[in-house]
Amino acid sequence: MTIRNALLVMDTPSPPKQYLLTSLVGIGALAMAMVAFIFYYSSFQAVEKLSEESLDGSAELAQAKLHTFFRPLQDNLLVTHDWTKGGEVKLDNTEELNRRFIPLLARHTPITSMLIADENGREYMLLNDKGTWVNRRVDVAEDGKTTRWFRWNNDLEPVEEWTKELEYDPRLRPWFRGAMEHPEGEPHWTEPYIFFTTRDVGMTVSSRLKTSDGTTMVVAFDVMLKDLSAFTSTMKIGENGIAVLLTEEGTVIGLPSVANGANPQEYLLKPLHQLENDALNRAWKGSGTRAFSFHSDGQAWWAVTRPFEMGTTRLWIVVAAPDSDFSPDAPSQFIWLGILLAAILGIALLLYRRLKIPDAPKQDKNRLGAYVLGKVIGTGGAGEVCLAEHRSLRRITALKVIKDTRDRKTRERFKHEVRVTASLTHPNTVTVYDFGTQGETLFFAMEYLEGATVGEVVERSGPMPAERVIHILEQVCGSLEEAHAKGFIHRDIKPDNVFLAHRGSSYDFVKVLDFGLVKEVDAEISPGKSTRLMGTPGYIAPEAAAMGYRPRPSADIYAIGALAYLMISGRPAYEGTSRASIFAQQKDGPPPLPSEKLNENVPEDLEKLIMQCLSQEQDSRPESVTSILSRLHTCKAHGLWTAHHAEEWWLNHQEVSNSSSNPELLKHSVQTPRPEERP
Repeated sequence: MTIRNALLVMDTPSPPKQYLLTSLVGIGALAMAMVAFIFYYSSFQAVEKLSEESLDGSAELAQAKLHTFFRPLQDNLLVTHDWTKGGEVKLDNTEELNRRFIPLLARHTPITSMLIADENGREYMLLNDKGTWVNRRVDVAEDGKTTRWFRWNNDLEPVEEWTKELEYDPRLRPWFRGAMEHPEGEPHWTEPYIFFTTRDVGMTVSSRLKTSDGTTMVVAFDVMLKDLSAFTSTMKIGENGIAVLLTEEGTVIGLPSVANGANPQEYLLKPLHQLENDALNRAWKGSGTRAFSFHSDGQAWWAVTRPFEMGTTRLWIVVAAPDSDFSPDAPSQFIWLGILLAAILGIALLLYRRLKIPDAPKQDKNRLGAYVLGKVIGTGGAGEVCLAEHRSLRRITALKVIKDTRDRKTRERFKHEVRVTASLTHPNTVTVYDFGTQGETLFFAMEYLEGATVGEVVERSGPMPAERVIHILEQVCGSLEEAHAKGFIHRDIKPDNVFLAHRGSSYDFVKVLDFGLVKEVDAEISPGKSTRLMGTPGYIAPEAAAMGYRPRPSADIYAIGALAYLMISGRPAYEGTSRASIFAQQKDGPPPLPSEKLNENVPEDLEKLIMQCLSQEQDSRPESVTSILSRLHTCKAHGLWTAHHAEEWWLNHQEVSNSSSNPELLKHSVQTPRPEERP
């Protein structure tokens, strides 16, 4: 045998390997053909379903965003009703009315003005006018056509005063007449109209009520369509989608992001076709609550419409997006298909050359992913929380760990908590940094907080002053306001889940923890399917025990009341040795007033709000956390707890804080954990 032939023999694969190579290449070729077929078939079949689901989701998101725009108007309407019925609103005291209502309008910028008028033709108007505040006072019986005007700066100091002769009677305005035609307390939304004072186009929500002396009054809040359009034009619908808000007659009241012309506002209150947007016109003409397709300017589009109810007024949201937003273009498809087929061939060759896969290296028990574990700082339920440090960033974090993930419900609940918490961005909500798995262990990293929970503070130092309670509640409500706006109910607001943190030089900075029991609004919960009611006795709303209960924001509002009760009195609203005894007390009726349990005076405005939150009936509680925030802002003790007070308290109570130990020792405990402290 020649050397050349010998080399050829050596180069020729042995029969088993040749058979294996041939088989792998054949399987790879067959797999490539199948993948190509499935890829194209599934991509075209999926476009329709993907388009419908995406458009439905975009329409629902647009509805939710509009609710966040309009909701403050109705919330402030309810707050004003409470004040008026309680005798706190007097039409003849302009300065007192300004003191109450300027903070409301400053907090909710879409509200441009408000009005209060009675059946005798007296009116108070407050208008936000380019950084100053303007009042108009009308008394038809006393002054006839003469109207009095006042301008104030932000410090509520008078700047200007004048009079005008006007043919104006508040009782003839659309907002007054509409409210008078509706039942007492029912919100009435006007059709879009031109405001008398500013000549802007807008809408007004109003309702009527009777005061304690029997006088009929109407309260109203205005919003301008140009502000509404500034809101709707920023709605993001996929890559190239658009949305518009219309009346039932097809009149534009909320502009899309692609309105033509130098002054898009000129299209407000005009028919949709004047926008000269063919896609939106076709979407409206073929309107239906199910997604449908059509062609515009040679391109395929998808569209859906959704009604938006405001009392007896119905508006329509029209959402449209090009087909290209839902299906990738052909070059992109070919690129990804080529990558996929190359990967299959590569795997086939790799299997031929490397028939044995080495064992995976053993995991370091002191590490999870990129984190070095330290001591356990909290336990509960199916997991524990450890102090940890990111190996690259050298950042101290709190690592929540679930080791036994064989239970599907535990695993899904853990992932749900991570997704919900990560979607929330309010500064008073705990921040999630990272999520990962290692073997059967799930974990997520969140910010490590220095300070103490409300439960620890009350346990070690007793009741809090009213001004501090208000300071803490404002931050809790801020966190929940964002969660509720996104459709999430916390369901476990309690002292141990409200953390008073130190952030730099700031003290009493609230962080709301543990979104593990979060449910979407109206998701059905059937206690009959479980052996225990989720939550903490005394902080669970009474209605949560009912079969078929659907979570509502009122459940969190009840828990806010119970939390406030504990902070102001130093003791829980309901005290007992078992869950059953606490539930029995809740069923018997409301708890004693905090002032009775504390045996000291509690500010009446705060005590009244706490007891209303603890009402047995959901509809008797404040309608939303936004309403609670407005009420807290008007409490006499609001703003009296300053940064200086908070810092002084913590410096005098260092034993309460989890950060009283040396920070370097704390860091050392992460880097070199003791065996008995490892999770």
